[in-house]
Amino acid sequence: MFDHHASLRLQRTTRMVLVVLLLAGCASAPPITSWLADAGSDEYQRPGPSQVRDELLSESIKIGSDDCRGVVERYQPAVAGLQPSIPLIFAHGFLRDVANHRDFARHLASWGVSVYLVGHCSGGWSKGRANAPSEGARLLADMMRQVAEASGAQRVVYGGFSAGGRASRMAAFADTRTVGWLGLDPVDRIAAGVPPVSFPMYALFAPAQGCNAQQLGRTLSRSSVAGKAFEVSGTTHCHFEAPTDILCRAACGEPGTAAQNHMLRQRIFALATVFVRWRAELGGDQAALAWQAYDGVFKELVVQP
Repeated sequence: MFDHHASLRLQRTTRMVLVVLLLAGCASAPPITSWLADAGSDEYQRPGPSQVRDELLSESIKIGSDDCRGVVERYQPAVAGLQPSIPLIFAHGFLRDVANHRDFARHLASWGVSVYLVGHCSGGWSKGRANAPSEGARLLADMMRQVAEASGAQRVVYGGFSAGGRASRMAAFADTRTVGWLGLDPVDRIAAGVPPVSFPMYALFAPAQGCNAQQLGRTLSRSSVAGKAFEVSGTTHCHFEAPTDILCRAACGEPGTAAQNHMLRQRIFALATVFVRWRAELGGDQAALAWQAYDGVFKELVVQP
């Protein structure tokens, strides 16, 4: 989920959770910018028209040579005849779990998207090896491609949160079926000069602080001929999980009220939903138009080549 220093901080967090949360309760709430009523995706903040069917597809996929096992959960619209053909394959962050994205997956599925949450033994990435994070990302990317292959889809969208953004980007670059990539506060870097890919790469970021203080994935949008990155004001790293938990809040912060935090997640849901529906051919080009409409509401991160 985090860069190296933040992940070490999280491992020291458990004993300090109550103290940190008490201090966070005294912190000022994040500013909430106004939401454009005519921006074209307000409706996507709310659950969609379809009931959702969720399934545990596998709970013991072996990854690599280590005893690393992964899980796969699928979330689909339950309405007969609406089973989509272009799924989202999504990865959680370092030291996190599929449970931290189930609300997100159910929201997308209620709007017609088929979502595969790929769980992995990210805690095993830190086994004292210098290359553990890169090796872990590579193994997870391979697993995500296996899931895409097993889905039978001819085209796929990849996505991920935090360190899962890196693995999903690696999978997307290696898979000729990729038609889009979505990053939620991703932690990744790509060197300048790499030829851009043809599929759209969109990403949402928290302001530069806490567990992604350097906004390490901000350069990713330049890796695509159609890239866009927004900083969502008022958020922290934890707002990009749904649901998040006490450990993330303690390590990364989430100082707003329950109502403010819910509103911020709804905004993230809305932008993520219109993007994935666009790439899954469920919503025309509405995503590109909707994201454009949020210019000025959210800060666009423009990175020079």
